[in-house]
Amino acid sequence: MATTKGCTPGQLTLAWSLVQGDDIFPMPGTRKLEYLEENVRALKVRLTPTENADTCESVDNAEVHGDRYPEVLAFGFFADSPLP
Repeated sequence: MATTKGCTPGQLTLAWSLVQGDDIFPMPGTRKLEYLEENVRALKVRLTPTENADTCESVDNAEVHGDRYPEVLAFGFFADSPLP
C-alpha cells in the first residue's frame, strides 16, 4: 500500500496512526534529521476510509511472534481507544 500511495512504510504507519482518533498521538523516535523529515512528510499521506478499514483489518489479523517486553508490562498493550 505504501508503494501505491507513494510513501514509505513508516510514513504509511504514521498516517494510519493519525486517523485512529483524537486520543492517539504517535511519537516516532529518530536519531537522524533525514528520518525526522520523513516522519513529518507522513502528515501529507491521506488514507481513504476503505484503506483505513483494510489496514485495521490487517492489523487485527496479524500474527505476532515472540515477546518484546516482559509479561508484567503487557497489561496495557493492544488496548482499544475509548469511544468519544
